[in-house]
Amino acid sequence: MQLGLVDFPFRARGGTAVYLCWRLGEPSIAFWHGIDEGYGGRKPIASLPLDEA
Repeated sequence: MQLGLVDFPFRARGGTAVYLCWRLGEPSIAFWHGIDEGYGGRKPIASLPLDEA
């Protein structure tokens, strides 16, 4: 089964590398996961630690 996934490299707080994750059919990029986690480790984007401006 193919899921139609796209991962976008992103730097979170402190320079930590993660992937923003979008799946075909989702209305927007709403999840992220660690570099070594994959699809099963997806978490809501609201939980992503961001640097403050």
